Amino acid sequence: MAYDQIKGRLNGSTNKEYLKILHLAARENETAVDAALGQLFDQGAFITASAVTDLVASGPKPSKVQDIVINPVVLSDYDHLLEDPC
Repeated sequence: MAYDQIKGRLNGSTNKEYLKILHLAARENETAVDAALGQLFDQGAFITASAVTDLVASGPKPSKVQDIVINPVVLSDYDHLLEDPC
């Protein structure tokens, strides 16, 4: 849908503008770009790479991944499975 709107408004530079949006999605965050495109559609605004970039930049940043603690594996627990057939 974004490509169609850009194509209807821009002649000749449609592919370049759309590729900028795709590059932003690959470089930053696909979900944020999708949300920005949805917001622009809802507002009836023209879709441009700069408009999408501005919305992505002003949106909430994803939270940092917290450290995950993985307990060491106790192999003797698995030895009991091999010794005692159920």
